[in-house]
Amino acid sequence: MKDLHVVVGGHGGTGRAVVAALAACGARVKAVSRSGEGPPPPRSRVRAGRAADAVSMREACRDAGVVYHCVNVPYMRWLSGLFPIAKTVAGALGQIIDESRRRGQGS
Repeated sequence: MKDLHVVVGGHGGTGRAVVAALAACGARVKAVSRSGEGPPPPRSRVRAGRAADAVSMREACRDAGVVYHCVNVPYMRWLSGLFPIAKTVAGALGQIIDESRRRGQGS
């Protein structure tokens, strides 16, 4: 079983809290943000990744056992920003699952 927890939006307010909570519990964590910069909590690492880019999300999430979608945008931009990002992240994860099943590695 894959034990890596990937937090998309890992440098935002919610993402930082999720990364810190997971790391405090001893989980292996990868925080994904646009810049990929910033100090990671213990037992975690950071990686650049654009949530609006399916290829970037497939690469960032490929080895994850769990993915946390913590990206957010201002409320007035949900329709134009947040919903397309959510669709892209979900689509990328679906492709990862499909590839894994084709290789016989389960979900």
